[in-house]
Amino acid sequence: MSTTETMICRDLHLRHTSTDGKSFAQQHRVWDADRFLAARQAEAANANAKAKDDAPRLAKVELITAEQYRAER
Repeated sequence: MSTTETMICRDLHLRHTSTDGKSFAQQHRVWDADRFLAARQAEAANANAKAKDDAPRLAKVELITAEQYRAER
């Protein structure tokens, strides 16, 4: 990348839910929103796959609006 190019960042608002169902909202400033969201969703799927047989598999990551993020904080 040359020094004259600029990187455009985007704010994402996500709801992270753990395998036990507890969730929290978080803001992330990212360069590649699709790649970041896919990586977080893959981490949640991996957490579900590693859960014990009798444990709930509720981990997920959802894209939420800025208004939802502010309401959940």
